Amino acid sequence: MDNIILEEIRVKTKIGITKEERARPRDVLVNVEIFLDLQKAGRSDDLADTIDYRDVLKLVNLLLVEKEFVLIESVAETIAQEVLRDFPTNKVITHV
Repeated sequence: MDNIILEEIRVKTKIGITKEERARPRDVLVNVEIFLDLQKAGRSDDLADTIDYRDVLKLVNLLLVEKEFVLIESVAETIAQEVLRDFPTNKVITHV
């Protein structure tokens, strides 16, 4: 199994235990590791045979801009679940 790692995605999100902490968006850094077979894409050199990283970046940005979070664990889980749902992979690791 191969993997694609997107590192240090900087996104603003509302996060914090208290309502006051969540009042203003703040920067978080996100790393997303997506596991999939890259053999076909490696041979074909065709974007259609892999995951377009831009789509993952858009998803992460959209999720974090639109939602409000109390826990950093919730940020990581939300990203992982949405990547699993939207992309051809069955394993994702997120670091926030």
